[in-house]
Amino acid sequence: MLAYAATHLFAEHAMETLPLKRTDEIGVLARGFDRLRREIRSQMDALHVKQRELVHLATHDVLTGLPNRTLFMEKLERAIQDATRRREGLAVLFVDLDRFKQINDQ
Repeated sequence: MLAYAATHLFAEHAMETLPLKRTDEIGVLARGFDRLRREIRSQMDALHVKQRELVHLATHDVLTGLPNRTLFMEKLERAIQDATRRREGLAVLFVDLDRFKQINDQ
């Protein structure tokens, strides 16, 4: 059971069969595997949260939270690829606002 748990650390069914209540060395190892699995899972969850935060920061304006040019270009490229694949037309509307810097600064 311990060997299987060691090679299948994230398989829930492998951890359910561990002899966690034993008081000998086997129980100590089983509890160690269980703690290791929980710690790794916790670290992976934290890493995924940070990755999502980095993606958001890379694709959105920090001040306004609005999508930035990077995200626009990614979505435009995807839309062009989709339209090409489906053999459809694609239009992009660009709006230029006069004195936008003043509005944006406020």
